[in-house]
Amino acid sequence: MKKYLENSGQDIAITGQQRFVLSTPDHRIGLIDFYDYDALNQRAAIGIVIDPDFRNRGYGKKAIELIIKQGEIFLGLHQVYAEIPAFNEASIRLFEKCGFTRNGVKKDWIRKKGKYHDVYFYQKFLSY
Repeated sequence: MKKYLENSGQDIAITGQQRFVLSTPDHRIGLIDFYDYDALNQRAAIGIVIDPDFRNRGYGKKAIELIIKQGEIFLGLHQVYAEIPAFNEASIRLFEKCGFTRNGVKKDWIRKKGKYHDVYFYQKFLSY
């Protein structure tokens, strides 16, 4: 975690990623980032993790809305996307609630506990 945060101040054009710590006035509750940033094609992936004690309180939705606005204004993004394991129902609900559409499936893409799982590709087109 420390190494992850140490690199958060670097330029997205150089690193291809930009990280933000999510917090309340009293707690750090998670992380959200752009990764796989592609300036030419004006797109980036979004990743998010929220401490289990702070889930289902609207923080994830608000964080995604804010990072998308950041991407529109400062990076000129045309689209954002997420790759979500098929078994991660909470994340699927979150991204769908934020207006992402499932546009593809990577079959048997990841292995967890000795079993292969599909990964869904979600996309959201932005207007600016």
